[in-house]
Amino acid sequence: MIDQQRITDASRALAFADDVRGAYSVLKEMEQKIQRYATGLATGSDAVFVQIVQAMVSPEDLARIGALQPQISAFVTELETNYDDFLHPTQ
Repeated sequence: MIDQQRITDASRALAFADDVRGAYSVLKEMEQKIQRYATGLATGSDAVFVQIVQAMVSPEDLARIGALQPQISAFVTELETNYDDFLHPTQ
């Protein structure tokens, strides 16, 4: 008889590195969007992106998202520095 719980647990255990890669991808993209918005505000470049963000995201939420940037950047840096083998596995 196949123990479905063990199969599920084994799949989850094997997915740890994939989970790290997934988290990195999402956070790296978020970091880039925050930086793009901040740069656009400061320099006037990327005006269309800034206008779209301001139309779709409330000022309160923008402040909350911006407040996350130090933690996001720190986590991205940690992964890039110490988990490169997870981010770029060799086949």
